[in-house]
Amino acid sequence: PVQQLQPELQAQLVLRVLPAQQLQPALQAQLVLRVLPVQQLQQVPGATTTALNPQSCTAGSPTMLLNLYNPGSFSYTYYSYSYTPTTKQATIMIELQQDPSSIYIDAVSVLNSSSQQLLTNGDFETGSLAPWQHGTVSSGGVSSGCGYSGSYCYRDAIVGQTDNIHQTFATVPGSAVIVSFYLQNNSAGSVIIARVCIYPY
Repeated sequence: PVQQLQPELQAQLVLRVLPAQQLQPALQAQLVLRVLPVQQLQQVPGATTTALNPQSCTAGSPTMLLNLYNPGSFSYTYYSYSYTPTTKQATIMIELQQDPSSIYIDAVSVLNSSSQQLLTNGDFETGSLAPWQHGTVSSGGVSSGCGYSGSYCYRDAIVGQTDNIHQTFATVPGSAVIVSFYLQNNSAGSVIIARVCIYPY
């Protein structure tokens, strides 16, 4: 019985459809509901959720907000976009490359219709990257002394390829959010790339 399960498992039910040949003829169209013990529940396919891990704004079909290529040098510049999600979660990705120097991004923000901040550590003022995550290239990082309004920013730190970070946030399908950030490229370079995109989760 459900009440005999551990409290955290009382709401977990697994719906199992038995093959028709295993049922009596009169029951062949019926479903059998089983409550599995925890050791069996862990073995049920699909019982875990795999997080989305985008690797590039040029992979899949994201919504591209910013796509700069060799724009020349510029001081911190403000960018703002409206994005209307179609899912209950979305992933923002930042992809940067500046050869042979660095490009900086700071004050990354996603606000809902109530002006509630949906990102965590978007200004990098914790001094660390978390809860942002790296993609396949993890050379970029949080640096001090480069922030737009505070002390910290995120800067790329690899020559010859882009590095990227991403963060997933909760959304309401059909309710627009405002995505904004500050970007700076204070030196010329042979290759300068800055992309910001959003993947539906």
